[in-house]
Amino acid sequence: MVLASVAAPAIAASAEPVTMLWSGFPRGSANRIAEPASQAVGGVKMETVLTRQRTLVHVGRNWTPTSDGRLEMRSNRVNLSDSEQTVALKFSMPVTDVSLTIEDLDRDRGLTRDFQDEVYIPSDAAMFTQHEAGSRVIGRGSPSAPFRAADDVFGDVNGPDYAVTLRWAGPVRAITIGYRQGVLANLSTTPTVWFSPVTFTPPLGS
Repeated sequence: MVLASVAAPAIAASAEPVTMLWSGFPRGSANRIAEPASQAVGGVKMETVLTRQRTLVHVGRNWTPTSDGRLEMRSNRVNLSDSEQTVALKFSMPVTDVSLTIEDLDRDRGLTRDFQDEVYIPSDAAMFTQHEAGSRVIGRGSPSAPFRAADDVFGDVNGPDYAVTLRWAGPVRAITIGYRQGVLANLSTTPTVWFSPVTFTPPLGS
C-alpha cells in the first residue's frame, strides 16, 4: 500500500500594524506641520491637511507635533464659527484597523476661563466603527452630539477619563476629525487637545 502525502494548506500571510507619528511630517514655519505634508509609513503614503479659517492666526503651538509623536491642537476663539478646525489624514491605498486617541477633552465654563473642547466626525467624513470614551466623556462623536467633558475640569488632563479612542475597521482611504469650542472661549485661555500617533494595517504586499 502506498500512502499519499497531502500538503498542509497554506496559511495566508497577514499584514502587520504600523504606527504613524505626527512628528514624521515635514515642518513649516514655527515648527508647525507643513501644509500640505506627507510621509510614508508601512509602504503607504499619508497626507495630512488642516482646514480652518485662513484669516485667523494660529494660537500658541497649534498644529505642532510633540517629541513623542503626538499632535497638539489649540483653540482660542471668541466666535463659535471661528473655532472649528478639521484634521484630515489621506492614505494612498485602502487601509484597515485605523486607531487613535484624543486626550485632554476638558471644559471650564466659569466667568474667567470659558471654554469647552468638542471633538466630532464631520457629516461628510467616514464615521468610526468603534469608540472607547473615558468615564468623564459624553457624546456620540457627531456634529450634533460631539465628544466633550461631562463636568468642569481644567489643566492638561492626560489620563483616560477625559480621552476618547476612535477606530475605523476599514478599509478606508481617509479619515477626518473636527475640533471646536462649544462655548465662546475666553481670550485668556488656550484650550488644547492632543492627538495620539495613528496605528493602522496596510494592505498585504504594500
